[in-house]
Order: sequence, then C-alpha cells, then structure tokens
Amino acid sequence: MSQPGSIHFEISERKVLLRIIDVAVVLGALHLVGTVFNFDYFKINEEHWSWIILLGAYLLFFATVFELYHLQRASRITSTLRGVVFTSSITSLVYLLTPFLTPSLPENRLQILYFYLAITLSLLIWRAFT
Repeated sequence: MSQPGSIHFEISERKVLLRIIDVAVVLGALHLVGTVFNFDYFKINEEHWSWIILLGAYLLFFATVFELYHLQRASRITSTLRGVVFTSSITSLVYLLTPFLTPSLPENRLQILYFYLAITLSLLIWRAFT
C-alpha cells in the first residue's frame, strides 16, 4: 500500500529494454550506413560523443511523445508503424535543425536521406521483430 503523498513510478523491464535497444539499433544502423555508403554526416567516434547523446535524447523523447513505449499500443503493428514514422521524422528534423550541437549540414544532401532512412528502417525492422 502506498502512503499518501508518495510518488510511485511504474517502469517495466520491457519499457527499459525497448528504450535501450531502440537507441542501440539506430546507432548501429547509422554506423553501418556510414561504413557502407561513406556517410560522413553522422560519425560515431570518441570525438563526436555529444552528437550521439543528443540523438539518443531526441529519439527517446519523441518516442515517448508518440507512445512507442506504451505497451498496449506497442503491441499493435499499426500504432507502432505510425509512431515509428512520426518519431523518426521529427527526430531527424529536429536533429538536423539544431545548430551548434550537431554537425553542419552536408554538402551532399543525399546524406540527409540516408540519415532519415537509417533511423526509420532500423526502428521499423527492430519493432517488427518484437
């Protein structure tokens, strides 16, 4: 029984696991795209650790806003599909438009499309298996 005035947080292990794997899958996909397509907009290395933290924070924030971690909705594929597309779209847009904290926009604008597709497809594929 909880006491009056106490704060109770309900965090399930599945929600924590979804968050961790979402970020890991997106970063893994961006690293793979960087290696295969000579993608240099988002580099994963020790020198650019702030980019990784900011992208992870944006991803987790917008995934929470679009209810990717609401377990009843996450079990339905249509809700998950819509949430993943909204999350990846807004995360990519906000990340691209954050000055001073993220890399400058690339000369080759096709890299922006690679960035967006890597985030979207990695989340879609990962969520299709859960």
